[in-house]
Amino acid sequence: MTKNYLPTFHNQVADFVQKHDLETSMADRLLDLVSEVGEVAKEILTAAPRPVPSQFALGGRSS
Repeated sequence: MTKNYLPTFHNQVADFVQKHDLETSMADRLLDLVSEVGEVAKEILTAAPRPVPSQFALGGRSS
């Protein structure tokens, strides 16, 4: 399944996908990608320190 217009590594991925019967639609690939991005975002949000609620009080910061 060599496609002459693709770089070598793309051909390797395409061959791997075909060899291991991993063909799927673009919609399924997009859904998988969005799901993975969501998982990364969740990890970042749970690892980040939480701001002090008073920083977001209406009327701005008090001094």
